[in-house]
Amino acid sequence: MTEVDYGQLALTSQLLRRQGEVHATAMKTYVRAECSLSSGDMGAILRLFHPLNMVAVELGDRAFGIIGDLGTGAADAVDACVDAYVAADSQANEAINAIVATLGSTPVKFHDPRGSAPTLGGAGSSADSSYGAGEPDAFTQLAGLPGEATDVVSDAYNGGVDLGKGWASGSSSVSERSNASSYLVAPVSGTSEMESLRWSAGPLIGSVDWVFEKLFGYSLLEDVIMKPLAGNWEEIDKASIGWGHLGKSLTEMGSNYTGLPGMTMSWKGETAEVFRAAMAAMGAAIAGLSYATDYVSGLVGTIATASRLAAAGIGAALKAISVKLMRMATEAAVPLVGWAVMVAEAGLLITEIFTWVKRIYTLINLIVDAISDFVSARGKLVDAAFIVEDLAEYVVRGAGRAVTA
Repeated sequence: MTEVDYGQLALTSQLLRRQGEVHATAMKTYVRAECSLSSGDMGAILRLFHPLNMVAVELGDRAFGIIGDLGTGAADAVDACVDAYVAADSQANEAINAIVATLGSTPVKFHDPRGSAPTLGGAGSSADSSYGAGEPDAFTQLAGLPGEATDVVSDAYNGGVDLGKGWASGSSSVSERSNASSYLVAPVSGTSEMESLRWSAGPLIGSVDWVFEKLFGYSLLEDVIMKPLAGNWEEIDKASIGWGHLGKSLTEMGSNYTGLPGMTMSWKGETAEVFRAAMAAMGAAIAGLSYATDYVSGLVGTIATASRLAAAGIGAALKAISVKLMRMATEAAVPLVGWAVMVAEAGLLITEIFTWVKRIYTLINLIVDAISDFVSARGKLVDAAFIVEDLAEYVVRGAGRAVTA
């Protein structure tokens, strides 16, 4: 037997449409604005990372577009259900009036419930004013992820304990749990150690770089430091934080979906059961996408961490090299005998300098290795996007078939 609360379904449709048209649209805008890297001056390392990050951004944009279609498609399906129920009620009213007319009684006027639908209010919660003001490191964020995501998935089964008391109150029980868009705040990062290194390298090495170039045939400052490490390294840290904010926003959106099965228990019938199953599945799929974005955040954060560690090590190496180059430059400056004296001990000094240069390259390779690991993030996003896409097709087509059941 079918039982319908039109006010409840109207609010349900509005809630779903808000997820698609407001929150998912905000995510699409955010991922391009806050998780992309500018295509300006880039060194060899950032040129390696840039295309990989752009692939992740494109995949994120596509996934959020699918989520948007998912929300609006589900809302359209609920509206189609309402239209079908209203049409059935109207036909039933006409049948009753035909009988009433034979009895000489006054016909019953049919009131279309769609003309007096309630309006969905604001979300029950949102990000507080301090959210995003200062982020913990990526590993701390990842450590808190499993418990948070488990709570979201559990909601699909318990129906939302905090909202359970509202099941019997009709349309007033349908509300948005969280304002997912409120978590899409601008990333805030600290000062880039790599930027500081590049700025300090010039004064530290510049005056003696000619000695290094004479000994090794290339510039320590330009070829080893400036060319590989050029670019805005602060953007990497911001991108990591941005992906983390997207993960949190997705988690909150997922809770809006998983709360709906418990909020619509007064809706009875086969279509209602199909709807509740779809909402639980959608919440779980969005939680899966949240895992993927947090995974991307963690990997980008690892690159940022590797760059900070490398900057510290490279800074120490440059100081050691500068001392040795300064000594060689001082000895070479002595008239007539300067270069002779320097050459006498050059072998040992060159070996020591070369050892420090190798350490710098090793530290740079640590960043490159972290970037190579980022390739796996693409697979995570692709898998999550495919799941959501398949689910979107089910909701739009399957729910439409359920209306006629």
